[in-house]
Amino acid sequence: MRILRISILFLILLCFGLFIRSMDLSKVADSLRHLGYRFIWLLLTTFAGYFFATIGWRFCMGITGNRLSLRKLFLIRQVGEAVSVINPTNAVGGEAMKMYLLRNTSVSQATLLTAALVSRTGMVIAQALLFLATTGALKGFSFPFSASFAGLYFWLLPVAAIVLLIKYRRYLTGLLVRTHWGEKLVRRAGSAGTGMEKAWADLQVYFRNSPKAMLVALLFFVLYWVVDSMELLLILHFLGIEVSVLQAVMANTGVGFYKAAAGFIPGQIGVEEYANKVMLDAIGVPGGETWLVVSLIRRTRQLCWIVFGLLIYVIRYKNED
Repeated sequence: MRILRISILFLILLCFGLFIRSMDLSKVADSLRHLGYRFIWLLLTTFAGYFFATIGWRFCMGITGNRLSLRKLFLIRQVGEAVSVINPTNAVGGEAMKMYLLRNTSVSQATLLTAALVSRTGMVIAQALLFLATTGALKGFSFPFSASFAGLYFWLLPVAAIVLLIKYRRYLTGLLVRTHWGEKLVRRAGSAGTGMEKAWADLQVYFRNSPKAMLVALLFFVLYWVVDSMELLLILHFLGIEVSVLQAVMANTGVGFYKAAAGFIPGQIGVEEYANKVMLDAIGVPGGETWLVVSLIRRTRQLCWIVFGLLIYVIRYKNED
């Protein structure tokens, strides 16, 4: 276990170092000087959003989640989200870290896995509902999706690959089993498929048995996205640009789609910046460099929470048995 803990810490710090290296720290310092003490409001706003997300996550655990304190879950969630941002596996690594830190609690690993699936699904549903609602309210669904989401067309490649694999799976399996390594790959894929089927079955059971809990969790995920969008509204306000709450929610949830699509890129470096530019243009924010300033400020806030999550892991959980 000691070797495992050291390995986890080493990998986390390595990914964090690469994340820091990708940032222009001099520009980060300039953005902080520009905001001054007002930066605290951004941290408080995102704290409120993360707290709502934590409550939603606990509801996804069913009745067993009530045995865990919100404080404990909040701290563990921040560790997991920090890992999610800085590692190439994104949410997979983050959720695995959360399950690892909750391994000695009264909540079973099966329940935690189901909660991870349900919470991630709920987050996406809440995001999509808010994006569609605000887009419809602001633009009557005349939003130029094709132009603004042109950078996400690479989504079609993995989707097409999955469709082809499913359609021709028997033929491909027959080719693979003719070789030793191919036979091992087929066995592993079969095990993974079985695990996915079980996870999907667990998800269906949760939705069937806990509809009220799911609705409450969804409500808190909606609150998370709304409060998280207030960070963007505040940043623009501090820069002297006024936008409505609906515009802020639309832009923020739209950026979330880009980040999800580029989850395999640690920190979504470059992608998030491009997304900020596209979505700020979509809501009519003036200024050619505004998106860059907004991106730097949001990266600075993100860095603060990553450091917080890593410190919590090192100080509180690294030496746990």
